[in-house]
Amino acid sequence: MSPRSFAVVHGGAELVMPAGRTPRELKKLSDIDDEEGLRFHLPVIMFYRNGSVVEGKDVGKVIRNGLSKALVYYYPLAGRLREGPNRKLMVDCNGEGMLLVEAEADDSLRELGDKILPPCPYMKEFLLDVPGSPRILGTPLLFQVTRLTCGGFVFAARMNHTICDSLGLVQFLTMVGEIARGASITQFPVWQRELFSARNPPRITCAHNEYETQHCQKETWDTHEMDHGSFFFGPKEIATLRSHLPMHLQNSSTFEVLSACLWKCRTIALGLKPNETVGLSPFITARGKLGQQVPNGYYGNAFAFPMALARAGPLCQNPLGYALELVKKAKAQMGAEYVSSVADLMVLKGRPKYRTEGNYLIGDTTHVGFYEVDFGWGSPIYGGPAGAIPFVSFYGRFRNSEGEDVIVVPILLPHHVMRRFLSELVKITNKDPMDFSDENMPNRERPKTLVENKWRAEDGRSSSAGREIHPLHALTPSVTSEASKSCSGIQVEESRSCVGMAGGPSPIEYFEADRVNLGWQLMRVPVTTPTGCMNACGYMDSHSPDDGEAPLEDMLEEENLEDANLVEVEVKAEQ
Repeated sequence: MSPRSFAVVHGGAELVMPAGRTPRELKKLSDIDDEEGLRFHLPVIMFYRNGSVVEGKDVGKVIRNGLSKALVYYYPLAGRLREGPNRKLMVDCNGEGMLLVEAEADDSLRELGDKILPPCPYMKEFLLDVPGSPRILGTPLLFQVTRLTCGGFVFAARMNHTICDSLGLVQFLTMVGEIARGASITQFPVWQRELFSARNPPRITCAHNEYETQHCQKETWDTHEMDHGSFFFGPKEIATLRSHLPMHLQNSSTFEVLSACLWKCRTIALGLKPNETVGLSPFITARGKLGQQVPNGYYGNAFAFPMALARAGPLCQNPLGYALELVKKAKAQMGAEYVSSVADLMVLKGRPKYRTEGNYLIGDTTHVGFYEVDFGWGSPIYGGPAGAIPFVSFYGRFRNSEGEDVIVVPILLPHHVMRRFLSELVKITNKDPMDFSDENMPNRERPKTLVENKWRAEDGRSSSAGREIHPLHALTPSVTSEASKSCSGIQVEESRSCVGMAGGPSPIEYFEADRVNLGWQLMRVPVTTPTGCMNACGYMDSHSPDDGEAPLEDMLEEENLEDANLVEVEVKAEQ
């Protein structure tokens, strides 16, 4: 039986124009908007249950109507970006509109399961790559509504980061939702991009290590060798991290504590030389900062990301409080003068790019308001960035099956670095590695999981077939007590590389073949692909001894895993 596929049927992309007359004019972006590092599209995704307050409403029509009416107020979003002299960005407010795609998926929210969390493996289906739309100049903003079989839907957007930041996007979508529900509009937009433009004369008054200089080397990673994973931090994990801190740091914010932890673990995992310089650049909003008068309704980019600097050796060797002190010091730089200095830097230095050499950029979207965007179907069960990008992570918010609000952190790292990163997280949080990806999933039992393991057990013995048979405890020395009860007496026979149950710290690879039924006698699992993708493993639940061998070639073709390495796994109880 071949694995269940996921299919989305897309309608054509149609322009949604403002519902009324709007001014035709050119509007300059601020010098913060105009940064070279913001010239990209950030994908955002939100998942909604079937819960319309008005029965029979069609979500596509509702959102289309809301977008059209909201664009009367946010008319620059219906325009097109142009470049002026010296590549200065401006908006041609021509009222041409934004693109909306409507689609139908053959799955429900329940069937999607944890795939709703970043990195969403179906992002290409939930946000169609309309030809030409990825460009920054001359292209419309892109939105997609995908209906699910359960009556819920997926709303995805491609946010042009030069036009607005996350708070600005949420402000726009909030108005769309208010119009869709027939509610009163609570906040009208404010343009005033001159608030974040360079002074006359421009003058750099602060140190800005977060930007490249002529001495910086651009750090690059092979995207084909990257692992994209998400990690969950609930109240227990944050409390454990705080237990590592001295009393004078106990009042630090969750963002500060978690950022210090991730920075330290990531630096250790990278295996840098002790004297190498590393940095952490937290995105800090300018809204509400002392001396920075940002009016309510401003939807442009209003943030900076002052950089914390350290040598890799002291950062890795010192307690967590050392990293935390540096994070707090970097945040303390933020203020009106710092933001003005950034704007002046853009003009005087020709828009330098974000520094990637040794740097890690982090942004907190947990309080941005994605979870308050209501089109008439209630709040989304997940809303925020769809994943990580190289050198950047955005913290998101998620409510787990126990009703706890947890922080989900998508991270993109080279494969070998990701393994060490997970190991460091396990050490500092005293947490089972399975918990980082499984404990907080909705409507899901903790899986009995097989994972790839190229480590050969020391006490393995040869079977009659000449292959190695390994007791479970030999493969995973730190198996959790729950797994031990479930898997007592289980052995694993290998044909190529070893496999074993996911457990505590060991040389096991962290990617999992999801929901393996230990009653099966034989299964084939694609354990490694050129992209590190493990999604196909989740489809193996249809394979049982009575089915014969799984149609592996069909599965690989369907999942585009033709180059996968295969491991035959025989799981049996000892006699």
